Amino acid sequence: MKQLTRRNFMEHTALAAGLWNLAELNRDAVQAAQTEVPDRPIPLATAVPKHLRDEFFISYWWGPEPSESSFKRIADAHFTVAQAGGGRKTLDLAKKYGLKVVLEDARIQPYADDFQTPLDALFAEVADHPALWGYHIIDEPDASKFPALAKINQYLLDKDPQHVPYINLFPTYALPDQLGVPEQTASDQLGAPSYTEYVDRFLTEVKPVFLSYDHYAMFDNGTRRADFYENLEVIRHGALRSQIPFNYILLSCPHFSYRNPSRAELLWQVNSALVYGAHGIQYFTYLTPPKRPEYDGWHDAITTYEGEPLRKYEEIKAINADVLKLAPLLMRCESTGVYHTEPCPSATTPLSQQTVITEVRGNAELVIGFFRDPQQGETYMMFVNRSETTSGKAQIVFDASITKFEAVENADITAVASENADGTTRLVWNLTLEAGERQMIRTFC
Repeated sequence: MKQLTRRNFMEHTALAAGLWNLAELNRDAVQAAQTEVPDRPIPLATAVPKHLRDEFFISYWWGPEPSESSFKRIADAHFTVAQAGGGRKTLDLAKKYGLKVVLEDARIQPYADDFQTPLDALFAEVADHPALWGYHIIDEPDASKFPALAKINQYLLDKDPQHVPYINLFPTYALPDQLGVPEQTASDQLGAPSYTEYVDRFLTEVKPVFLSYDHYAMFDNGTRRADFYENLEVIRHGALRSQIPFNYILLSCPHFSYRNPSRAELLWQVNSALVYGAHGIQYFTYLTPPKRPEYDGWHDAITTYEGEPLRKYEEIKAINADVLKLAPLLMRCESTGVYHTEPCPSATTPLSQQTVITEVRGNAELVIGFFRDPQQGETYMMFVNRSETTSGKAQIVFDASITKFEAVENADITAVASENADGTTRLVWNLTLEAGERQMIRTFC
């Protein structure tokens, strides 16, 4: 399970206790850096493991000790990957319940001079196991660690190219000392000189086959981080350039000044990632931390510390099942664009910069993802309610090039033909979305 070190605990405290608004100070720099990083492909040193192309990743941080009952409960909630230690014994148990494992092991020592010898012993023990998903390397490294991580990442991929070296990155609101860059002025406090550069350096130096990050956006005073979608923009952009999948770690356990997410707020986090093309989601945390002074204020995760289900267990079970129904399509598709209705969040692209949808009327604030199945040539759109608290209604007016559309997820939807003054006919769709909900359609030209 993921234990918070004193360093991580203090960092999380600082981020949640008021320093989180550094992202506000640097929004212009983040947006500028996004356009400054060239859209050149980042060549991978190793092919992406096949299961990353075929299987949607649903996991968690800070899970239970492996046991028959705990792994059964995890599988019953439609998680696909456990995160645990225990070597081959854990992998055997995971296989029994249809799970794979991001393996935590003391022999993974990314900053050791001789990391190879203990890793070779680990490979000999587990590399051939069908339940192995990958190896947990490190959480939230700063940029100064990238040279060392590049070495262990490449060594793992050379020795065991079928499994993933798992490294998780900081969010946009990380502090300069966390990103491993010197603090200079308010305009460059997020990075080298920006968060975008932090991600770009990770991709170009380490050359991962899987891009993961965390971002906890909702506070218990009812506010939300203004840079939530900025973070998705940076990560999506980097993943597309590298042609690798990305994973988003969302808030499930209230702690510090973060709020206790409702079902709608869980949906909003998950669907916001999906509309941006994510191929993985993780919940922070699965277990509620134990009642100790250092975890004061942590409460009501997915289960108790002893593993008994809480309110979110059934909610997340349903959300995960819903994602897995859509997963085969998502895994086939490429994300070809993400657009927002007005008022657009910072660093996002307005809907007016595409031509397939000519107008959106109504009170709903939407984020709309465009997808394409490159093998079949089919095109899709996903509509997500950008509010985690209120429902919205919208009329979607399509360009005349769209002759038909149909629901992907068993929804009863109808289009109304609208004739224009120039004699052309356009389809109009009356869309209602509850807070955080999504709707995906296939479009025909």
